[in-house]
Amino acid sequence: MISITMNLLVIVIDTMSQASSKTQLQVRVDARSKKAVRTILEDIGLDLSTAVNMFFKYIEHTESLPFDLRDINGFRPHKAAMLRKAIHETRNKKPKFYSSVESLIADSLR
Repeated sequence: MISITMNLLVIVIDTMSQASSKTQLQVRVDARSKKAVRTILEDIGLDLSTAVNMFFKYIEHTESLPFDLRDINGFRPHKAAMLRKAIHETRNKKPKFYSSVESLIADSLR
């Protein structure tokens, strides 16, 4: 079973009231990606500038990205940091030995 969650945010950009507060942004991308994205955006009726403005508005309104960031193992950045910390702490800890299962359980419940 595959579960897909999609976030939809409708953004209305009032270009007349924002015209005086515009600033320029320079972004470096590889030429192949720029050409491919420009073609896709043109097919749906957008230009690069409008798409970037929509991306910024989405982040501003939702305080998040429109996609989920995960590392190569599938962990979100916060969980990956927690895992790295736990691994580091475990490696620097001396192992405990127990004489019985009862003593292990008693120590675990403390």
